[in-house]
Amino acid sequence: MHISYRVRTLALTLLVTTGILLGGGWIFFHTITLADVSVQGGHLIGVTPGHVTVRADSPNLNLSFQVPLGGLLTSQFLTIHNLATERVLLSNFPVGTRVVLSHATILYLALPPLTSGIHTFSLWTQPLQEDEITIAVLGDSQGFNEALSVIVSDINQRDVDFVLHLGDITPSGGFSQYAAAASVLNTLTVPLYTTPGNHDIKTNGSKNYNHFFGNKNTAFAYDEIYFIGVDTSSLGINASIQEWLEGQLQQAESHPIVVFTHVPPIDPRPGYDHGFLDSQQTDAFLALMNEYNVTLVMNGHVHLYNATSRADVLYLTSGGAGAALVADPDQGGFHHYVLVTISSQEVILQPQPIECPPLLVSLELRNAVNFTMTLGLHDFESLASIQRWGQYENLYGNFRGSGFYHGVLISDLLALIGGMNSNQILVVEAHDGFQQTYGYANVYPNASWYPLQGDFLLAFQYNTTSPPEWTDGPRLAFLPLDGVYSNLDCEATSYPGQGYYIYPSAGARWVRTVIRLQLLNAP
Repeated sequence: MHISYRVRTLALTLLVTTGILLGGGWIFFHTITLADVSVQGGHLIGVTPGHVTVRADSPNLNLSFQVPLGGLLTSQFLTIHNLATERVLLSNFPVGTRVVLSHATILYLALPPLTSGIHTFSLWTQPLQEDEITIAVLGDSQGFNEALSVIVSDINQRDVDFVLHLGDITPSGGFSQYAAAASVLNTLTVPLYTTPGNHDIKTNGSKNYNHFFGNKNTAFAYDEIYFIGVDTSSLGINASIQEWLEGQLQQAESHPIVVFTHVPPIDPRPGYDHGFLDSQQTDAFLALMNEYNVTLVMNGHVHLYNATSRADVLYLTSGGAGAALVADPDQGGFHHYVLVTISSQEVILQPQPIECPPLLVSLELRNAVNFTMTLGLHDFESLASIQRWGQYENLYGNFRGSGFYHGVLISDLLALIGGMNSNQILVVEAHDGFQQTYGYANVYPNASWYPLQGDFLLAFQYNTTSPPEWTDGPRLAFLPLDGVYSNLDCEATSYPGQGYYIYPSAGARWVRTVIRLQLLNAP
């Protein structure tokens, strides 16, 4: 059915300048450059001579090509990614437009030459059914792309209108991490819309998110439902986002509204605090949801499944797309995605449990001249080891990971490849691509650092559990004699440009699922 909302549009502006003399007047031509193209409601992937490529951020798009007076835009190829091509209708395209190729989610069009003026045409997507829509919802894959691949394969066997990822697509926002996740998500046979998580914006992650997935705040209408994607990657909503959100809620008028975001306003687990950091922002968000009679709010961030109603608003938490779980299975702690069916009468939530492929435990040691050695779990068990109780402080001041860690000193592991010298750095890489860098004094702590950080080891056992049952292992651990590696300890034992000075959390130094220790000569 047709939707009368004012949907954010996709607009491309292409300017033409160089020319030829034709029919007594100059007709100007121009090789398109990045500066000639603007996009709204989607984002630009690339511009090459005669070819413009965009990714849609909405199921319904308007495109405008502007050709200046006296200009002629010669034939162009237009590629649009992230469309349900079998359900897309084209409207007002110029005569002579040809569909060159149609992939499941990619449309290749050849446009005829366009004369001077503004040329506007539209694409809009029909729902699978007239009386309801079904979407697949997932969150917190966090770089565990094997699990993400299982979810994508399962979704591709379902009849869904589109997919929503609720954030924490990556472990720490790195470009290669986004590229790895995108390579899996691009195999979806239906469109994907996203919202960023707090992990996605670490370091240069905000820019990388924009490159792969577009704007961090988004809104679109689909059938009779208005969807609003709200950026809570900063662990709340600031004043400008709150103002934008209220404007979108007003625009939705009396139609059903679905809000999707990463961080929940309130942690669904009693006594836990993985919601908004600022209670005033929590109150403001909840008040808006109630005032505008929002039908459904969906979030990730907390690694479990939960559905809770507050003041007639349904809140769904889906954070089980691969990251380490935070609850027992009977409390929602299972890996999953959710099928969400919305009609004028009801919302149906159907969690779909998945089996995460177990991680193969192996460790690569590599020195600065690229000599490598690979160890398996049985090799760890044959090395000299220590066992000690410890815990770390996270970014929010909470202490996590309490328990006994059994493992091998990092200095002993590096001794197998010749040891580390004071002019080198140690780069530790996790299975999901996350990396941390350490200095010489971390590996061989002196008298002032040792009381703060204690022994620096790679643990292959936590309490009585080993990988793959211990899903965080092998894991780095700093184990001072007092049993607590705090954020202050982290600050005092981080080199400039490393550790605390990149991300002020002791927990981030306890890298999980370690696969590689690499020595590099310091820059």
